[in-house]
Amino acid sequence: MKRDLYLIGGGGHCGSALDVIELNGAFNVRGIVDLPEKQGDIVCGVKIVATDDDLEKLVTDTTSFLITLGFIESPVMRVRFYEILSSMKASMPTIASPRAHISRHAEIGPATIVMHDAMVNAAAVVGENCIINSKALIEHDAVVCAHSHISTGAIVNGECRVGAKSFVGSGAVLVHGVSVAEGTVVGAGTVVHKDIIEPGVYAGNPFKRIR
Repeated sequence: MKRDLYLIGGGGHCGSALDVIELNGAFNVRGIVDLPEKQGDIVCGVKIVATDDDLEKLVTDTTSFLITLGFIESPVMRVRFYEILSSMKASMPTIASPRAHISRHAEIGPATIVMHDAMVNAAAVVGENCIINSKALIEHDAVVCAHSHISTGAIVNGECRVGAKSFVGSGAVLVHGVSVAEGTVVGAGTVVHKDIIEPGVYAGNPFKRIR
């Protein structure tokens, strides 16, 4: 039996997540939660039906939630809704595309989505409320901490550690074993060949801090 699912946030990432949810086949999407001025709008065939003021009445023993707000430079809103839903003891399942590969020896936290053609290899650990985006690679023994976004085609090589609330941009490469500080933004195409100790925005090859 399919479980009822509400999505939090009706932007571009929501549409991509809906594709994953439809292929996954385990959920019945009841609607999207978004701003008052967006009520009634349609995202990929699904209606925006509620605001965050309605969350308490939507949380029941038979409903689940997925945070479909995007995250490029700041995870603040994703973290906020995760904390709100956690305080309500809402169900926030891990959702993975059937086109993704997740090793049976990997660990994926709740409220995380693993998108089409992503790969999470043996002994990798992905925390809660993360986005592992399309064609991203999380290699063996790597750790991606909570509330992080590994963007399209990014490569987190073996034994790397991505700190919580971090963003790794499209096509970026973290070389084997490097660590990235909590709250860091790694720009698209950046090659990280040594540890990033201080949070900030980093880009280039060789990479440097740009702000």
